[in-house]
Amino acid sequence: MIGVGRSQPPLAGDLNSGSASDPDHIASVVYDLAVLEATPGGIACAVRAAREGLHVLLVNRAAHLGGMISGGIGVLDAMYGGKRATFLDEFQQRVLEFYRAKYGEDSLQYQAARPGPRLAPDSRLSFEPSVGEAVLNAMVSGEKNITVLKGYYPAVVDRSGRIIRSVTLASEAMPGTVTVSAKVFVDASYTADLAAVAGVEYRVGREDRNQFNEPHAGRIFTLQRRSSEDHSLYPRAAVTGGLNLRPVSAVSGETFAGSTGEGDTKIEAWNYRLCVSRDPSNRRYPEQPPGYNRQEFIDTYSEDFPRIGKHLINQKTTWWENLTVANYAYPDGHWPTRHKIEARYRDYALGRMYFLQNDPWVTEKRRQEARQWGLAKDEFVDNQNFPYQLYIREARRIVGRYIFKEQDATFARGYERTPVQDDSIAITDWYIDLQQVSRERQLGSSEEGLLSLSELARPAQIPYRTLLPKDIDNLLVIVCISTTHVGWGAVRLEPTWMHIGEAAGFAAAHARQRRVNPALIRTAELQRVLADRRMMMSFFNDFDMGADAAWVPAVNDLATKGFFDSYNARPNDPLLSSTAVQWAAFANEIAAGQSNGDERARRLAASAPAGAPVPAETFAQMFDGGPIEKTAGASAIRTQMARQGLQPGAVLRRGDACLLVYRALALG
Repeated sequence: MIGVGRSQPPLAGDLNSGSASDPDHIASVVYDLAVLEATPGGIACAVRAAREGLHVLLVNRAAHLGGMISGGIGVLDAMYGGKRATFLDEFQQRVLEFYRAKYGEDSLQYQAARPGPRLAPDSRLSFEPSVGEAVLNAMVSGEKNITVLKGYYPAVVDRSGRIIRSVTLASEAMPGTVTVSAKVFVDASYTADLAAVAGVEYRVGREDRNQFNEPHAGRIFTLQRRSSEDHSLYPRAAVTGGLNLRPVSAVSGETFAGSTGEGDTKIEAWNYRLCVSRDPSNRRYPEQPPGYNRQEFIDTYSEDFPRIGKHLINQKTTWWENLTVANYAYPDGHWPTRHKIEARYRDYALGRMYFLQNDPWVTEKRRQEARQWGLAKDEFVDNQNFPYQLYIREARRIVGRYIFKEQDATFARGYERTPVQDDSIAITDWYIDLQQVSRERQLGSSEEGLLSLSELARPAQIPYRTLLPKDIDNLLVIVCISTTHVGWGAVRLEPTWMHIGEAAGFAAAHARQRRVNPALIRTAELQRVLADRRMMMSFFNDFDMGADAAWVPAVNDLATKGFFDSYNARPNDPLLSSTAVQWAAFANEIAAGQSNGDERARRLAASAPAGAPVPAETFAQMFDGGPIEKTAGASAIRTQMARQGLQPGAVLRRGDACLLVYRALALG
């Protein structure tokens, strides 16, 4: 069954870390925003809020900021290559500029860092861990409104009803505590520690298949196929041109006997992402780690593992292998327990490398292949060249005001995109991708729980409600958002968390402007802020947020209201009469306070576009005397026509029609 619970504060242990700011001064300030954990999503949130004028405290338990971006992931896991969120876009630009400025535009380093052609496998931004960390550090240090506190974690929360008044932070290295007061708090940790200490309901593990009618929930065995077997890439629509995504090399096939769908408390396998070098002057072979058990590595030996990254920069790449079961106690564990688990993962990673490089049981050929690689001596230099961050793929997930499920990341019933979410604030672009939860197999299957639903899943809208605990109004949870285990598989990527985090930063700023808590803001107002600032809330094939067109915010926003039943906006096509009638009806419904974008998209898809292209004046007549004119003023659409320079008899394009509606609705 699913583990639902409330945590006790972690206990103190040892940590070689310090504080970047004076704790006594921090305790005397009431911050506009306190962000706990400087993961990439947390940094995106803090930087955006600071740029919007908020005074931000960014707390990190460890000495290094950046989570997995600093911790060895090595690539930006995004299937979508377009512009979608300003912080994410800036991070990518800064990484590329680093390599261009240091090595030159024609250098191997710059070319290796750049994403390749869309249809090339694994064509993503690549970077060395030290470069990823340096870029994130520069983005934080460039904001005078951000104060950084290192070496602390949440221990006690002072709540008054639905409001967190303060959080008391403890340290594993320093005596005493620090009490932080803020108007808004953000939990950006990989383990939802602040949310748990605050008493937020959460889940650990897998839902039963029947709980939310998710086809792939619970105990399941499938067979993962990879392109190395048949050279196929997925989803096929990305290859044939129907979907503007980078394809991937893995897909889950048939389901095997034993897939009962039973829920449990198991979580995905984790690993450390080692940064390895094949440069003899920059590689260091690991010694035999404590507790080394060669029989474990013999019993689990596979020619397929460990995996070695395909991207080489300065002769460095990533090396990893999953370890299951050993992480089960981590999400709810106190810090001594967590440190023991981290040590187990460290010893396993180094033990596997040592085994492959030295053990006579391994063939000489395989030993020599493994000895091409060693720990990169110029990475993680203060940690014996070992990553700072354990790759926590899944831990707690809060139970929020909406639960993002498998169905939210697959085609909706009745139209050709994932379900429309009226309060969408970001997108997923990755497929439902879940690692194994145990080494158990059925005959012919992959390990239990492994899911690569790349042919089934599609880009999805992420509801603001998934960030909101049910009973706290000034806490936003931006990493461990409210999802099922299967839904989590589409969300759990750093680019998505950066996107969500920046949206949360905008939300915190908007809440301050409106003098309300984040849970009480009008989502439609927040969406307008996001749309106008070119933050993607809905994926489209045919444009991104960098498009130089006035209609971009309008199409982006109205897609969350049901104005599009596919991923093709066709903004430059003429607006046909049948669509014009429906869009006018939709706009008047919104003006009248009705919200059901999913139902509108189904109505739109039920009849194919038909009729003649509509002149601007004809479209305007559809609003005469309706709710928009009652809220925005008489001739609101005609007023916007004049603003856009549209002649009454001119054929109206779809993008321009959206802009008319978007601007008229803003007046209401």
